[in-house]
Amino acid sequence: MTKHKTPSSIRCVGCGMEFASSEAFDMHAAGRRRAPLGSPQRCRTETEMRAMGMSQTSGKRWSIARMRP
Repeated sequence: MTKHKTPSSIRCVGCGMEFASSEAFDMHAAGRRRAPLGSPQRCRTETEMRAMGMSQTSGKRWSIARMRP
């Protein structure tokens, strides 16, 4: 799973979804980070991302809720 950055979003080449930040992109990945090639890693489903508190903007980009100070 790799990412392709466009001017205002990050698109996953694995699932084609767009993300508003690199943090949101990282949250959509299930499995171990920095795992050896061939290790289980996949993109989360929309249902899984919503359950984690992620939401889609009007531009269909996935984002995470920012915590208030």
